[in-house]
Amino acid sequence: MNETQCPTPAGTHATDGILQRSPYSVADTVQRLTEAIHAAGATLFTLVDHSGEAEKAGLFLRDTKLLVFGSPAGGTPAMVASPLTAIDLPLKVLVWQDDAGTIWMSYLDPAWLATRHGLTEDVVAPLHAAGKLVARVTGEPVTSCGAENQVPYPGGPPHNRGYGDVPVAADRATTAHPVAGAALADPCRPGRTGRPGRGGCAPAGRAAVHRRVDRCLTRGARA
Repeated sequence: MNETQCPTPAGTHATDGILQRSPYSVADTVQRLTEAIHAAGATLFTLVDHSGEAEKAGLFLRDTKLLVFGSPAGGTPAMVASPLTAIDLPLKVLVWQDDAGTIWMSYLDPAWLATRHGLTEDVVAPLHAAGKLVARVTGEPVTSCGAENQVPYPGGPPHNRGYGDVPVAADRATTAHPVAGAALADPCRPGRTGRPGRGGCAPAGRAAVHRRVDRCLTRGARA
């Protein structure tokens, strides 16, 4: 990891990995990455729509999509050298939106993969493909952001975002259970207490929001 200071995405805590802002929406970023993958001669094996599947289950998740891609020529030598590398392959890029509306592209650092699986430099070289594709989308070099280099979101995560008058406790919401975090972060989302964009949302009220959080936490504990 380098010594670059990187912002921690709003509504999350610092973690090791590559974080790169995208100037586009989640959908546009996914489309541009898909085109870059095909142009590079790689195969897009699947696109996992995490947020879409969560919605089908009646749950809320930030717009979150995972592209799984690669090529036998790039990944096979790593799996020959260390069979457990197959746990982390094919390569993946996560495209997601944080609580402030910023779009990010994230993926595993090849240096971390090399250390994790004991891979030599020549074997791990093809695994830099994710970074090259991300750079192609943004037109900028990627930045390695270890947890030790990430700085808090200025002013704290804007969890409330103007929906009603409910102050949000970030530590309770986002680190305990993602569904609970969503209930606090956006109490007026569809299916809750109002319809944003159609006359605004009625304030949910502190007690009502925390009752939803408690139910989410209980449900998560049973899972």
